[in-house]
This record gives sequence, structure tokens and C-alpha cells, in this order.
Amino acid sequence: MRNMRLAMLWVAGLALGPQAVLADIPVSFDHDGVILWTRITPRTVNETTASYEVTWTVYSGDELSTVVQTGVANTSAERDFTVKVDVSGLESGPQYAFRFQVAHIVSDVGTFR
Repeated sequence: MRNMRLAMLWVAGLALGPQAVLADIPVSFDHDGVILWTRITPRTVNETTASYEVTWTVYSGDELSTVVQTGVANTSAERDFTVKVDVSGLESGPQYAFRFQVAHIVSDVGTFR
């Protein structure tokens, strides 16, 4: 089973952006991946009616220099502005880093093994 460090990294609600990032290992032992999670915080009431594209990126190691996987997820008020991504095809053991981006705002970095 992989070691995992939770990264509950809160961003002051001053701007639209990721509130926290989290990595969780699925229960199934034959799963070769991780679940990434974040929640964004709209700044104004007008922004609570919009939907947002959230880019997620997983890197090899913690240097953020080698992209392993990337993708885009959508969120809105229907999903309480949360994003949950099942990333598979990862090797067991190596250190990985990940982060989210909404428009030009980038989250803090989380890590997992």
C-alpha cells in the first residue's frame, strides 16, 4: 500500500481558486492510482452561478518538472464546487506531486506515494 501525505492547504477566500487539495488511496488493492480532490471558492454571488474548468496535473517527484498526467474537470454549484479525479496508471512507490489550476490561479502542491 502506498504512503500518503495529506495536503489540506487552505487558501484565504480572497479570490476564486482551490481551497484545499487532497490525495486519497482507493480501497481496492488492484487499483493503480489515486483520487485527487479540491474545492474552489467563488468570490462573488455572480460567480456562484458559473461553471468552472479545473486543470489537474500530476508530476513525478516533487520538483514539478516532469508531468505524468494532466486533465480537466468541470465543477459548479451542483457539485458544491468540488472536483474529484480518479487518476490511474501510476506506479506504486515513487513520490508524486499534484496541483490544480482555475484560470490563472494555482493551488498549493500536494504529494503522495
